[in-house]
Amino acid sequence: MNAFHLCSGVTVYTADGAVFRLDKEIGRGGEGSVWSVQGNQHLAAKFYHKGLAGEQSRKLEVMCNLKSESLLKISAWPTSTLMLAPSGQSEGLLMPRILGYHPIHLLYSPKSRRTSFPEAQFPFIVHAAGNTARAFAAIHDAGQVIGDVNHGNLLVSERATVALIDCDSFEISDQDSVYPCLVGVPPYTPPELQGKSFQVIRRTIQHDAFGLAVLVFHMLFLGRHPFAGSFRNGTEDMTIEQAIREYRFAYGAEVSQSQMQPPPSAPRLSDFPPAISELFLRAFTRAGMQGNRGSAHEWIKALDDLSKNLRQCGANRSHQFSSHLIECPWCRVEGIAGIPMFGVKIIVVGNEQFNVSAVWAEIEAIVPPAQIPSPPSSQVFAAATSAHAGIGDIVRKRRVQRLMSIASIVCAVAIVFAAQTQFVISITILIVGVVTMDVYWKRGESESKEFRDAHRSAVNDYAAHMKEWSRISCVPASFVNTKQKLASAKQTLNYLPTMRARRMFELDGERRKNQLRLFLESHRIEDASLPNIGKGRKELLRAFNVEDAYDVEPAKIANIKGFGPLMRATLLVWRQSLEQTFKFDPSQGINQRDIRNLDQELAQKRADAIKTLSSGPQVLNQLLKSWQSQRDRLIKELNCSAQRLAQAEANMKALAKW
Repeated sequence: MNAFHLCSGVTVYTADGAVFRLDKEIGRGGEGSVWSVQGNQHLAAKFYHKGLAGEQSRKLEVMCNLKSESLLKISAWPTSTLMLAPSGQSEGLLMPRILGYHPIHLLYSPKSRRTSFPEAQFPFIVHAAGNTARAFAAIHDAGQVIGDVNHGNLLVSERATVALIDCDSFEISDQDSVYPCLVGVPPYTPPELQGKSFQVIRRTIQHDAFGLAVLVFHMLFLGRHPFAGSFRNGTEDMTIEQAIREYRFAYGAEVSQSQMQPPPSAPRLSDFPPAISELFLRAFTRAGMQGNRGSAHEWIKALDDLSKNLRQCGANRSHQFSSHLIECPWCRVEGIAGIPMFGVKIIVVGNEQFNVSAVWAEIEAIVPPAQIPSPPSSQVFAAATSAHAGIGDIVRKRRVQRLMSIASIVCAVAIVFAAQTQFVISITILIVGVVTMDVYWKRGESESKEFRDAHRSAVNDYAAHMKEWSRISCVPASFVNTKQKLASAKQTLNYLPTMRARRMFELDGERRKNQLRLFLESHRIEDASLPNIGKGRKELLRAFNVEDAYDVEPAKIANIKGFGPLMRATLLVWRQSLEQTFKFDPSQGINQRDIRNLDQELAQKRADAIKTLSSGPQVLNQLLKSWQSQRDRLIKELNCSAQRLAQAEANMKALAKW
């Protein structure tokens, strides 16, 4: 059977006798063509250009017998072979039709995400990576191996669900036979299979584990390949295939061994939790040779844990990162790359009829009190405060001790002059007198020490409270700053129509420039035939955010170490040749994608402004309430402190008497 004989309306039959009619061709490749089915948009039929050989037909029959709910949920798994006559030979297969999905490579890089997944942020990517691992787990749990792992047979939806396609190329086995996978893509092929013929090799789950790790790495590292980097500081060339074969994982800790350096704008392995870093190391280092690569189920757990432990960046609301980090890695990456890593997810806040004037009037009515009460001083309590009752006795006892102290030294002097003893004896008598005087004097002061210490403590305590009062007696800076922020939000909201008109005018003036940009962006380096630039070199370019003809700029590609002058010249000539074929169409209006991006940006500004203004009255009232509470608390503490000080001062005044 030749697929070119097929046409709309042709009747086809399944192995169990069901009848379908072909609708229209929806896909074509080197191996065969895919058709939609009349009356059932969830099914598709695939027919092979050269028909089905005996072993290939038996392989499809085995796959149809293996079909299950879990396999059909995650893939376009064959459900039946197809024939052109009720009892004819198998010519094709019937399978689920995957609708609403995009090639997963469009999720990798920030640039392609802006078009295909404009709102996708890091949690979405982590979720898609986890679902990729679940798809692999379903295949492996069924006892089968994918074999030809690559991003071409994996699709992702706008809900982050994934689907495997081209399942007829998988390595399938049953109790009797093994139907090998005869193809493979080098960037997804493990080191032990690099350069070998797939005709005689049996694929294993461990081989799939390498490809799965590459797919997950592509997603988490925003399009980079784990083996794409600068070799020996960019002085020598290194293809992806050779780097894989030699275990030169560019993001590993042992740079001295791999002699590979990742692009400066790439995330780091340490930006991800240890469980994920360990799985990458197990997959891409020699540990994998011992069957130590992480299984799909291990990836599911690690990615689910990461998904549950993400926190939002305080500086950029579109950034979320692992909670084990202190600083946001995406701020660092964007600062180096100069482009946003993730889309902006619009959060609609408030009603379209949001009344700015009414909310602003409410905000303006919230003002701090005009007068702030004066703090109490010790003088307020002085008149009503009397000295401690026991101070009179202390003063009398102290007077006696002081008199005895004076008498001690006077007696000593008198004895010396009266007796006129030898010099040594006289000195001894005077020393005894001085010591005795000091003992009596200190004994007289000892009972008043408690009051002196209390006075010193009361003075320090009152001074500390007054210092705090001077800090909070003024209107809080947080209140003033919030008012300014609210005024800025009001200004932004009112200015949005003018901003849109101005930006639309700018876009209209840049139509030729933007048409050229879209034209060049439509020519992807991955799809181009470029002399001396193979898949490995293209992966290296992707690692440095060079994905299409628009990215080919002298300054941008000059910084890629290991990408020599000849290859740079090839890229520049390619871009120039494309530019020469570009024709500006003045009849085309502003590109709808640019308008959508502008409206998305303005909608986010509007939502942010409405959210800020809506919560403004509550925030301001809370700030004033908190300020009032602080003042009330401090006034109470100052009253107590002032009373203590007044009592201490009264005690010291009474103690000052002779």
